Amino acid sequence: MRIEFSEITLENNIRVVLSEFSTTNAVAANFIFGVGSRFEEQNISGSSHLFEHMLFKGTKNKPTPKKISSIIENQGGIINAFTDKEITGYWGNFPKENTSESIELFSDIIQNSLMRKKDLILEKNVVVEEIKSSLDNPYAVCVTNYEKVNWGNHSMGRDVAGTENSVNSLTIETLKEFYKKFYTPDNLVISISGNINKDNVIEQLKNNFKNFTHQKKLSVNPIIESKGFKQISVKKEIEQSIVIIGFKAPSYLSEKKYALSLISVILGESMSSRLFEEIREKRGLAYDIHSSINLYSDTGVIYFEAGVDEKNLLEVIKLTFSELNNIKNLKIDEEELNSAKNLSVGRLLLRLENSRSISSFLGTQKILSNKITAVNDIVSKINKVTLKEIKLLAEEIFIKDNLCISKVGPKNSKIEDFSNIEL
Repeated sequence: MRIEFSEITLENNIRVVLSEFSTTNAVAANFIFGVGSRFEEQNISGSSHLFEHMLFKGTKNKPTPKKISSIIENQGGIINAFTDKEITGYWGNFPKENTSESIELFSDIIQNSLMRKKDLILEKNVVVEEIKSSLDNPYAVCVTNYEKVNWGNHSMGRDVAGTENSVNSLTIETLKEFYKKFYTPDNLVISISGNINKDNVIEQLKNNFKNFTHQKKLSVNPIIESKGFKQISVKKEIEQSIVIIGFKAPSYLSEKKYALSLISVILGESMSSRLFEEIREKRGLAYDIHSSINLYSDTGVIYFEAGVDEKNLLEVIKLTFSELNNIKNLKIDEEELNSAKNLSVGRLLLRLENSRSISSFLGTQKILSNKITAVNDIVSKINKVTLKEIKLLAEEIFIKDNLCISKVGPKNSKIEDFSNIEL
C-alpha cells in the first residue's frame, strides 16, 4: 500500500501535510498542536484539556457552540477534538464540497476564540462531570493509578483532565497565557487528506493563518526513570478485580517499537494471542485479557489488563508472568512470529482505508517526530524484526525494576503484596 502525500512549511512555520486522492467523496482534517498534560505545571493541571473544550464555545463570527458545530454537522460531517499527554488535536471529517468552509472554521476557532468568563464557568462544570465519570469507572481508575505510580511526581503521571480542584482554579487569564505559550505556528501541524485540490488548500491555509505569527520554542519536561517495583491497590463497589500489569518500554522515536508491537500482538492483542488462549480459553479465568502499548517522545509502556474474580487474581498474574518469561526464553518460533507480523501489518493497512485515518496517520507522525515514515517502510520494518530482537527486548523490559501493578478490587478484597511473585 502506498499513500501519496506532500509536505510544505508555511512562511510562519506551520507544517502542512496533504494527501490527495479521488477515490472518496470525503475529506478529513487534523489540526494538531504539540502540547498536552505533560507540559503543565501542577497548579494548572488540566489546562490543555479545558482549553480544548473552550475553543468550541464561540468566536466573533460564530458566537455559539451550535454555530460552530453546524458548519460541519449540517453537511453530514463530524467535528471533534482530543487531548493527550503530548498532543492536542482538532479534527473534522466532511464532504469534499465543504472543504473550504471547514478549513476556515478551524482557523477561526484556533485564532479567534472569545474566551468568555461565562463559558469558562459552564465548561468547568462539564469537565468536572467528565472527571467524576472517570472516577466511577474502575478501568479508568486502574489506568490513572497505574500512571501515577509509573511516573511518580512527573507530569506524565497526572490525569490529562486534571483534578476537580485544579480545573476549578483555572482562570481566563491562565488560559490566555497558555494559548500564547503553546498555540504557536511552529507547534502546529495541519494534516488534510481526501478528495482535495492541494494547491487550493495551501492557498487557503496561507490566507487563513497569515496573522498567526507569534513563535515560542518548547522543551519537553524530561523523564527521569525511577527503577524498582511499584504497586497500588484501591477498593470500589464492584464485583471483580481489575488489574494492570505494566512495564516501562521504548519510546515512539525508538526503532525498538516495531519489536515491541509484535510482542504485544503475540501476548494479548487478539483471540489467538497467548494470554487470551491461556487465561480465558484454557482456564476460563477472565472474560477479557489484553495487552496495549502507549508510546511517547522519550518513553513508553506495555501493559496487560484483565478483569477477574478476586480469588483468581494471583493465578492470573502468575500465568501472565509465565508467558512473559516464555518470550524472554525464546519459547516462540518463526511461524508464530510471522503470524504476529501478518496480523500487525493487516491491521495497519485496514486502519488506513479512509481519509480520516490517513490524515491522523500522517499528522500524528509529523507532530511527534517531525518526519513521516511511509506505510511500505513501516511494513518493511515490522517484517524485518527477528526472533533475537524479540528475545533481547523482552529481556530488557520484562524485569521487576520496570514493573508497576495497579489493582482496583471489590470492597471485601485484600490489599495484597505482589512483590513476591517471581518474574
